[in-house]
Amino acid sequence: MVNFYNRFIPRAAHLTYPLYDALRGKKVNQAVVWTQDMLRVFDEAKMALADAALLAHSTPGAPVALTTDASDFAIGGVCEQLVGAPDSLSIFFSRKLKPNEQIYSTFNRELLALFLVTHHFPFILEGRKFTTFVDHKPLTFTMAKVSEPWFVRQQ
Repeated sequence: MVNFYNRFIPRAAHLTYPLYDALRGKKVNQAVVWTQDMLRVFDEAKMALADAALLAHSTPGAPVALTTDASDFAIGGVCEQLVGAPDSLSIFFSRKLKPNEQIYSTFNRELLALFLVTHHFPFILEGRKFTTFVDHKPLTFTMAKVSEPWFVRQQ
C-alpha cells in the first residue's frame, strides 16, 4: 500500500529502502528474516501513510517551486505551488538509486535528482517559470556558471 501511495509520502524511497534491500535477491517463496530495523522502518512507513500530506489541485498562474534532494541510496523531490500558508503540495517523487548511481559523487547524485524530478513533472512544469531549491551549494554555484564544461550526461 505504501508503494502504491508513494507519490503522497515525502521521501518514500528513502524511508522504505531497508525493506527493499532485505528482499533483494530473494526468491518468491523464500523466507525473509525480519529484523528490529525492518520492524521500525515498517512502522515508520505506516505512520507516513497515515500522515500523508494533504494535496491540493493546481492553481493556474500560481508560482511553482521544485525542491529536490539526494541521499546515498535514494533521490526525491516535491513540486509545490506557493499559495497561502502552508504551501499547497502538488505531488511527490522519489525512487531508490540503481547500484551504478549509488557510486556517483554527491554533486552528480544531486544533479541526477534535479534532472529526474524535473522530468517527472512535465505536465506541471512545461511552459512555466519555476524556482528550484537544492541543498547542495556546489550545484547552485555550478548552475549559475556557463563557462564550465559539462559531461554529456550532465547536460
